[in-house]
Amino acid sequence: MISVWRTGRSTVMDISDDGPGLSESARAGLFIPFQSSSRGSTGLGLSIARDIAFAHGGNLKLSRSSEAGTEFLLRLPYHVIHDTIKKRWWH
Repeated sequence: MISVWRTGRSTVMDISDDGPGLSESARAGLFIPFQSSSRGSTGLGLSIARDIAFAHGGNLKLSRSSEAGTEFLLRLPYHVIHDTIKKRWWH
C-alpha cells in the first residue's frame, strides 16, 4: 500500500506491505551498499534510494517491520515533488 500526504514543507510517502517482515540481520544491513539477505540481489536498491532522497533534501527510513509487514517512510521537500509534477511530459 502507498499513501502520500503533505505535512508543512514536506511530502511524505508511506510504503508498506503485509509480508513476513525483515529479520534482525536484514534490518542491520538495510541501507548498507552490497549488503543483502536476498539471493541474487546486489544490495544497492535501498542504499541508492536513500542517497537520492538525501540529495534532494529528504530522507528514507524503515518505520516498522514485524510479522504483520514492513513500512518505509520517504520524506521529500514539497517543492521537489511539485516541480517534478510540473515537468512531466504527460502533464
